[in-house]
Amino acid sequence: MLNGPSLHISSCDAGMLSPKGRCFTFDEKGDGFVPAEAIGVVLLKRLSDAERDGHPIYGVIRVGGPIQDGKTNGITAPSAASQAQLQMDVYKRFEY
Repeated sequence: MLNGPSLHISSCDAGMLSPKGRCFTFDEKGDGFVPAEAIGVVLLKRLSDAERDGHPIYGVIRVGGPIQDGKTNGITAPSAASQAQLQMDVYKRFEY
């Protein structure tokens, strides 16, 4: 679903929007989300390519993993067990 009127209408119909118009992430006052428009860009490049091209390196991703295991009710009900398992798996694969 693209961000537009249909997204806002369906989110409202589903009771997902905050009636206060404020987000209280990870807080007991949280009563929904507030849609916002923004654009962000992160350029990822192989370390060897960035070094070769003389580009500044602000960080290196050494290991990662997928979070969506398909075993949830959707974006409104993420699987805490799957998120915890992902963290364990990534930590085990990470090498200093």
